[in-house]
Amino acid sequence: MFTEVTPPEQDPRWIDLLRRVAEAFDDLTLKRGYQYYKQGRIELSDPEEMRHLAAEVAGTETYRTHVDTEALADSRCSCPVGRPCKHMAAVLMEWSGYHGYPVPALANAKTLASRPQAATSGRQQNADIERLASDAARIPDLSVQAWLDLFDRCLAPIAGQVRNTQYVKQALGLFYKIKPALPPVAERLFELNALLFLMRHAAETQSNPALGPNSYLGYFTHLAVTDLHEAAMGCLDRPLPAEDEPLARDRLLQTVDILRTAMLAPGPTQDYDLKHYGRLWETWLAPPYGGDAWYEEELRKLEAAKSGLPAQSGSAWNAAVLRMRFALADDDRALALLRDQAGRLGSAQVAMLAEMLGELARMQEWQRLLRWLTELGPLMSGRRLQELETYAGLWDAVVAKLPEAEPRMWETFEAMLPSSQAIYEDRLLGAGRYEEWIDIQLSFGRDPLDYRATELAPLEKAAPHALLPFYHQAVERYVTMKNRASYKSAVKLLKRLAKLYKKMKREERWIEFYELFELRHSRLRALQEELRKGKLS
Repeated sequence: MFTEVTPPEQDPRWIDLLRRVAEAFDDLTLKRGYQYYKQGRIELSDPEEMRHLAAEVAGTETYRTHVDTEALADSRCSCPVGRPCKHMAAVLMEWSGYHGYPVPALANAKTLASRPQAATSGRQQNADIERLASDAARIPDLSVQAWLDLFDRCLAPIAGQVRNTQYVKQALGLFYKIKPALPPVAERLFELNALLFLMRHAAETQSNPALGPNSYLGYFTHLAVTDLHEAAMGCLDRPLPAEDEPLARDRLLQTVDILRTAMLAPGPTQDYDLKHYGRLWETWLAPPYGGDAWYEEELRKLEAAKSGLPAQSGSAWNAAVLRMRFALADDDRALALLRDQAGRLGSAQVAMLAEMLGELARMQEWQRLLRWLTELGPLMSGRRLQELETYAGLWDAVVAKLPEAEPRMWETFEAMLPSSQAIYEDRLLGAGRYEEWIDIQLSFGRDPLDYRATELAPLEKAAPHALLPFYHQAVERYVTMKNRASYKSAVKLLKRLAKLYKKMKREERWIEFYELFELRHSRLRALQEELRKGKLS
């Protein structure tokens, strides 16, 4: 079963190729070939071919390159170099990467050849391979932690590579090469744990300890870690098959234990681990796999883990306890814990809260959701607009089912100002509370020209009188600025005013206002010119 999963660095074909490359190429040529490889300039005709490689390499022009992996002296390239060239080296690296071999080792073949070789004998290497093969065959019966140990052993051949998306693809390929057929639930748990293990591994090995436990990752490592996080969330979004597998519940609990430990340990993936932890309880630990007894046991484990936690883990611990209290419908203690966190909610905690409250909406527990939204309001001040929109959308759902809750919604949004300003204003317009919307515009000195005519059209139709002070105030402000551009803006608004007065059938009032306006500003020649151009004068 295991003849195809020999770790690449222990493959005799690969070891021989490294030796031949070190003999045939100089170090500078290898380094230049590596740059071509990283730039993706090589197109292999048949990547599955193991000896006679044909490719096109984009250089100064497109070169046709043929490489014999077992007789490099017989290789040839259409470039003018006439000896082992960077195009040949690049083709070898492209082929090596495709087959899961560590490309950086090929780029450094000259340097590696000059180092003393490890004393590990071929017999020892074969013994390691046999042990991995034996352990892999037992995957269906092993614990999740044993799976993680196997993952770690699989990564040894590519340990020297940068943790980027290419590394992730190679690593996942190695994991799945050793995986035998598994029943449905075990298959999904294997997938999730492979993604989570690799995410933490890539982040931990690439973070900078000198910058502290939450240090930033390199750009390409960050992309790889983010991709793994999203893949894990996608995996968790698919409900577990409802199969009666003997080890399913044990492995679920083992996965929770591993996630809890990761979530409570400060590090570059702590927020991601908290999101995975919350989603796991939401989707996979619902019946038939979970229930109140599981939540209560998890609370005991969290309490046991509390002592000795670093300060950076306090918010994650609180969020996890909150999740368990919520699942048990112990809202009094859950909300008390939430109030204790005032001002200390992170994005991962807010995301978990949104998922929890979304559950209440799906279960149509409207009174309970109303209580949570009211309590959460003061803690949402200062949050990002996307988070506030999610929160406000839950209020919309509650008010649609409980119209009597609408006054409390407005009170909550008002108490959250100015953070809630955007969602508050949108809902004032949606509710037809135009005078209140205009009051906000006037108090903040807003400009009507910041809004498209189509945005203000509902007000012009339903409450044109409410727009009058908004336009009048802006006209006067533009005139006092005393420049040509501001006069043009004033004229635009005066035209809108004229239409409004006409719509309201108050043309006499418009004429009276406009005559007085012209008289007051008769000395402003530039303004008078713009009025004439606008055909207002």
